[in-house]
Amino acid sequence: MKITLIKAERITETDRWVTNPLGIMYLASVARQAGHEPTLLDFRVLQGKHAKSRLDAALGEDVAVVGFSAHSHHAAFARQLAHYVRKRLPNAFLVVGGPLATANTDYVLENLPVDACVIGEGETAFSNLLAALQAGDPWRGFPGFAYREGDRTVVNPPVAPIENLDSLPQPAWDLMDFDLYARTLSISLRLGKRACIHTSRGCPYECIYCQNYFGRRFRARSAPHVLAEIDLLYRKHGIRRLEIIDDCFNLEYERAATILRRIRDDYPDLRISFPNAVRGDLLDEPFVRLLKQARCDFMPMAAETGSPRLQKMIRKRLDVDKIRNAARLLDKYQIASFVCFMVGFPTETPEEIEQTFALARELPGVVPVFSMVTPYPRTALWDMVYPDGARLNPEDIDGAYGYRFDDDEGGRLLERALKITRRRFLRPRYWFAISSEFRWRFAVRWDVLLWKLVSIAAPLPLKRRLLRRLDRRFSLCLE
Repeated sequence: MKITLIKAERITETDRWVTNPLGIMYLASVARQAGHEPTLLDFRVLQGKHAKSRLDAALGEDVAVVGFSAHSHHAAFARQLAHYVRKRLPNAFLVVGGPLATANTDYVLENLPVDACVIGEGETAFSNLLAALQAGDPWRGFPGFAYREGDRTVVNPPVAPIENLDSLPQPAWDLMDFDLYARTLSISLRLGKRACIHTSRGCPYECIYCQNYFGRRFRARSAPHVLAEIDLLYRKHGIRRLEIIDDCFNLEYERAATILRRIRDDYPDLRISFPNAVRGDLLDEPFVRLLKQARCDFMPMAAETGSPRLQKMIRKRLDVDKIRNAARLLDKYQIASFVCFMVGFPTETPEEIEQTFALARELPGVVPVFSMVTPYPRTALWDMVYPDGARLNPEDIDGAYGYRFDDDEGGRLLERALKITRRRFLRPRYWFAISSEFRWRFAVRWDVLLWKLVSIAAPLPLKRRLLRRLDRRFSLCLE
């Protein structure tokens, strides 16, 4: 069967960092193992008329299955795309996976013209689905699926997590156009050719705001399996920058150290970063020294709050003193680091907000990054904020994603946060981020800059012309 797999997301002003779509890349490899022909599309790297022509080319009459993957805050675009695909391919099987389908199952099945949702980890469920469709067998009894039955949503039991991640084929790297991704900002704030990988899945911590897509149990690929993928990327695809995007890369120390030593010794011009892959309070000096030796140049951490009470309430249970020590170590070894903070937790007091700002100012050498707390469905935070079981249309989740400071108090907090952040960006260690941002904006989104500059005092007709230009360039025009 011919299959089209789509990353149904778009670059936005505050959600503009792009990784390789590992989820649908793994699904493509699983499909090829079973003899199918997959095509991949990622609408974060495709724009305007070029994107629509690529979409139309991928929706030939012989396509039997179309799969979409998206996050909750891209629900509106996923809905638009699904309706367009259904109109083009009325007889194809449409399935949605990823965080949007897992956290907002009812929304997807009620508002998108799809046949099913895959809940959670997708490879096993997708493989079972393809086998059933090819054989003409029933698929609705398989674990990991949700679907509509009359006017109700049926959610099957979850699929068992894949215990041996080494059993998975490597992602379909040969289907990637690395040049397209090179023109976008990476999650490590870089332009240029790069790749990202998962070396593990799952996180044993219980943070109440996390959707924990891969589950609470840490499952790791073996070091040889990870290094085989790195070798493929390095030698076959010419990758010289690698981003590791696990939930908790450093949970198993020896496995992580083995990978870093091999990178240090075998790939002398490969640079690595960990944009969201480590637990900060597990970092010690031998590990940070090894990171430096492996040419790691970017290592963010998540502190969230400076309040000990909130650390317990949100179940982060971070040792703040260890975060202080980790920041000192990263500063000592000159590894750029952001530390992420969240403001707006339920029951948070003004004094606790001050504790968070004080910790952000205190940490040496790092850039603090602030966001407002945003509860997502099927998290403990959601249940805390909406104890009566409210249902929120994911299209109503603020368009600014986690960076929403939309009232007077939020605006004041934002100004304070930016003041701290700007000062840290003046350090030469962080000039790469400023340079990448400006190069990306001028090379790819110069008309957004132009719009911002002239909208202050431009006459209305000029504003309208600019807006039409933006619409043509950054929308698919699927109507």
